[in-house]
Amino acid sequence: MNEEVRNMTKTLYDPAVEQRGIKKGIEQGIEKGIEKGDIRAREEMVKEMLLDSESIVKIKKYSKLSEEEITEIKNKIKQ
Repeated sequence: MNEEVRNMTKTLYDPAVEQRGIKKGIEQGIEKGIEKGDIRAREEMVKEMLLDSESIVKIKKYSKLSEEEITEIKNKIKQ
């Protein structure tokens, strides 16, 4: 009976599966970090362009953000 339980446990717990899960989690974390960095960089660029009195049309073109997103950033600057 003890051997049977051990074999069942082995099949339920596979270290290779655990390692793949850890690797996938790390990759997802890196992707999210890169995304956040990209968003922050674009927000900073928009802030600089707004402070330089660039037009919303030009900011949209270069930042690839919507007018609504640009307005949100503009409102943050005013606070």
